[in-house]
Amino acid sequence: MRDICPGDNLPVRARLWWKHTDGTTGYSAWKWDRNGCSNNGTNFGNVTRSGSDSISKVYLQVAVNFRPGQWVYDISPIRDNQYT
Repeated sequence: MRDICPGDNLPVRARLWWKHTDGTTGYSAWKWDRNGCSNNGTNFGNVTRSGSDSISKVYLQVAVNFRPGQWVYDISPIRDNQYT
């Protein structure tokens, strides 16, 4: 994932959420873009997960900080694991 910095100078963070086949959920650590929209965006890097529970669904949660302490959140469409 990459924040392409549309020139708004707003910090962005994102993480993955998943739902296991037993109904429990998990999520990755937040990845951050703290560069203030400089000339190049931030590559959020890879997300790795350890564990053996099967995952049935996954989605991406993104947050933008419009004012100090005021984060606005959105999520991607949920992707189903066709093999569960």
